[in-house]
Amino acid sequence: MNKIVRETDEGIELEADPRHVEIAIKELGIESCKAAATPGSKEHQKLEINGRKMTQSEARRRIQEEDEGIDKPIEAISEARESAGKDKGWKIDGSTAIDGDDDDEPLGPDDARLYRGVAARFNYIAPDRADIAYAVKETARSMSAPKTSDLKKLRRLGKYLLGRPRLVMQFKWQDMPSTITTFTDSDWAGCAQTAKSTSGGALCLG
Repeated sequence: MNKIVRETDEGIELEADPRHVEIAIKELGIESCKAAATPGSKEHQKLEINGRKMTQSEARRRIQEEDEGIDKPIEAISEARESAGKDKGWKIDGSTAIDGDDDDEPLGPDDARLYRGVAARFNYIAPDRADIAYAVKETARSMSAPKTSDLKKLRRLGKYLLGRPRLVMQFKWQDMPSTITTFTDSDWAGCAQTAKSTSGGALCLG
């Protein structure tokens, strides 16, 4: 797989083939762009209430503040819609939008081909780049029918790699450990499009 493996006095070093990043940046045409600090940004689902767009959290907070007698936050957006429509007389637009995709259009054949090629290249190096694994997974979800907003996400990931083209993982020499340490984290309903949770974790042997 053209990975770079080095044996040093400190241990083993592993690095993904850096040529994939170079090629992807050139294909995206972002060589002269400013590098991004992160590989992606969190999406926010928006609702339209009385002609004003607001995020789910803003809608919940507004309903909670105006609804007397409610002791706890409204957690489900369906509850928020029901409460708003029944109790407040607010006009709720049943459709939702994701930040930045108000005029989202499917990519043309050439751009779709570019998207799939670059996304596949990033997917190839993702197992050796823990810093981009989640962002790459998100871009891979749109391979079948990429849109304009998906290409923006891909370019954002490319701009991140523009500033961090290489990542070297170090596996230092050690004695056989006696324990396994586990780290986990979840973002409930973290995907604004599907309302499904997103999670990640790490198992450390040593």
